[in-house]
Amino acid sequence: MLRLKGRTNFSSFLSLAIILLLAFLLRVINIDNNPAGFFCDEASIGYNAYSLLKTGQDEYGSSWPLFFRAFGEYKNPILIYSSIIPIYFFGLNEGSVRLTSAFYGVLGVLAIYLLARRMGGKKLGLWAALFLAISPWHLHFSRTALEGLMPFVFFTTLGAYFWLIYRQENRDLFKAIFCFALALYSYFPARLFIPLFCGSLAFLARQQLWKDKRKLLLSFLFLLVLIFPLFSHTFFGPGFSRWNQVAESKTAFQFFKLYWDHFSIDFLFFLGDASFPGQFITRHSLANRGELYFFQIILLVLGWWSLFKKRSVAKEMIVFWFLFYPVGTIFTQTSGPQATRSIIGVVPFQIISAMGIVTGFYWLRARIKKEVVFKLTMGLIYLVVIFSLVVYLMAFKNYPFYSADYWGWQYGSRPIIEYFLRVSPYYDQLLMTDSFNAPQIFLRFYDPKEKCFSCRVGNLADFNPQLSQLFAIRVEEEKKWQEKGISYRVKEQIFYPSGHLAFLIIEPF
Repeated sequence: MLRLKGRTNFSSFLSLAIILLLAFLLRVINIDNNPAGFFCDEASIGYNAYSLLKTGQDEYGSSWPLFFRAFGEYKNPILIYSSIIPIYFFGLNEGSVRLTSAFYGVLGVLAIYLLARRMGGKKLGLWAALFLAISPWHLHFSRTALEGLMPFVFFTTLGAYFWLIYRQENRDLFKAIFCFALALYSYFPARLFIPLFCGSLAFLARQQLWKDKRKLLLSFLFLLVLIFPLFSHTFFGPGFSRWNQVAESKTAFQFFKLYWDHFSIDFLFFLGDASFPGQFITRHSLANRGELYFFQIILLVLGWWSLFKKRSVAKEMIVFWFLFYPVGTIFTQTSGPQATRSIIGVVPFQIISAMGIVTGFYWLRARIKKEVVFKLTMGLIYLVVIFSLVVYLMAFKNYPFYSADYWGWQYGSRPIIEYFLRVSPYYDQLLMTDSFNAPQIFLRFYDPKEKCFSCRVGNLADFNPQLSQLFAIRVEEEKKWQEKGISYRVKEQIFYPSGHLAFLIIEPF
């Protein structure tokens, strides 16, 4: 029996190692080129991390701040401080910044394994980890640095794991509080989800918490110390700046519809974020691809059935997780569900799917007596999972061809600035179009040592015939120059990955 147990443990360890390796490879291969382009939020995170590494100050001169001013709002600290490490080793570039999210993405796979294993054993843990490792929803944002989505998922999942230990064994309460607090410092929607989620869990555990009043008092004081800076920043500082940018008043019907859309077949399985009616931003998902795989439909049905067969702490946690996961979106200016602000929902969907496949295997095992037939059935199920992943990866390979424009990842700032750096000694001014979101941050990111002191952001209004100037303009802006009757020569053309002309670098004369 000991030998059998040892073999089982080794098999589980090997399976988990393979899943983590798969998760790592899916998240880092070609990460600097797909998605194609680099959004201003990513550049801001990377440059602030670089500035802290080199000077101990952020881009505005604040020494080791807890919150980072950027674009009329304040960014959370977790991803910025975490990005210092890869930037130290690999330099300031797209890959090193996105690598931080990829790292947290892999940690999230490990965290969901721990949580699901605690809920239902190693098989459940391994399947939940595999589903998160290949999840379109999780994969997509693991390859980008859009603030703290992946840290939010990781710390919330790890906090849930420690909370489950507390509920079952009356220990690790402080670890749970610490992880949930870090989630609050990761991403703005966490400030809505975490209080609702954790408050509900604490209410259900009120008798257990009240039994040890000393621990309850200490944990409450510990929580106050952790969240006081966030509380002060939010209610007595500029912490609501981001909320003021995205918040929108809605009718009760609009609230309910937007909430319900997060559970719709279209969002989850057919259209995803980018192709949902009313949506047009291609940064948040692949076109006409759901946030989940088609095969998960039946698994979710089986998973919910198995979850509700018995009362457990795990069931309470999963139910609240599902109920509250859309809250980061429903109060904002959007006509449909957003995969970014509701990213925390990726976890319960994978756990329920894992419950479904484990339940399905047990059901098949009890009814298929012939070993050969059972193994063939299992093999078919494995093939469906593998085939779904391959189809997704083929679609993701084509993602740069339609997501690099303005409503996607705004490709073009890097080749523009690289060209400027090569020719800057020959011009009085080199001006990059202001049509990017927050274009100034790209000059800082791609030229952090300010080698091109004459490079800046500008447009047609900055044309000065007395100066030797170079302008990088969007191809759509060329007509304005022609209408003004300004003569120019085209010095360079920059193309999107699709082959369509994106930018012209022109020299007016």
